[in-house]
Amino acid sequence: MLYNMFHGKIHRATVTQANLEYMGSITIDEELLELAGILPGERVQVVNNNNGARLETYTIAGKRGSGVICLNGAAARKAQVGDTVIIIAYAMMTKEEAQNYLEDKPSVNISEQDDDRYYIYVDGSYINGEYSWGMAIFYKGKLIDTFNGKGTSIDASELHNVAGEIQGAMEATKWAIAHDEKIVICHDYIGLSEWALGNWKTNKELTKAYAEFMKPYLHLVTFKKVAGHTGVLGNELADKLAKQALGL
Repeated sequence: MLYNMFHGKIHRATVTQANLEYMGSITIDEELLELAGILPGERVQVVNNNNGARLETYTIAGKRGSGVICLNGAAARKAQVGDTVIIIAYAMMTKEEAQNYLEDKPSVNISEQDDDRYYIYVDGSYINGEYSWGMAIFYKGKLIDTFNGKGTSIDASELHNVAGEIQGAMEATKWAIAHDEKIVICHDYIGLSEWALGNWKTNKELTKAYAEFMKPYLHLVTFKKVAGHTGVLGNELADKLAKQALGL
């Protein structure tokens, strides 16, 4: 006998698009699919928390880091942009496979709204030899505070807006230390995570200092890559704050 078992879930995701003209399916940020253990093309059940609608469709991988959750075709009739949905995947298993799988626990990708960590979006800006940083702090999907400032290192300015992004990540980490909270640093430049985690060489004095600063606090920090300038609210706000610090 085979059992139809839940094996992966994206919990309380926010619908970002509804495309009635597409042939069908649900488009989901590729990163979200991977975190939940759901494959592109896999059959899923979508439950709409706002209107109670339930539907079945298949997944399409969307742009990594975009946060896209787009219901396509007929499914677009079942949701509106802004609705909260749960996306569930199932698999056929023998009793032994199911018992072993449950011991390992199914994959659940918790949305920002249900996560107990603070999500801090950071970005940088640069003009005429000056650089700046901005950060927007969200908790359970709600904006709770913003900060920005100008960089002061002449040597760092050669990295242009990346210098501001590095400063923003350090400021976010200082906030985590001061409040003794775990955070997710959301960034659009991959170097922020790669330098901090030791995956990239640090050839500049600023990147060396950044990696050394971050090293003792990595137990507080997780990194999340987001797509820049694609309408992601936190990222757009951090970008705006960084520009404001330079009077732009």
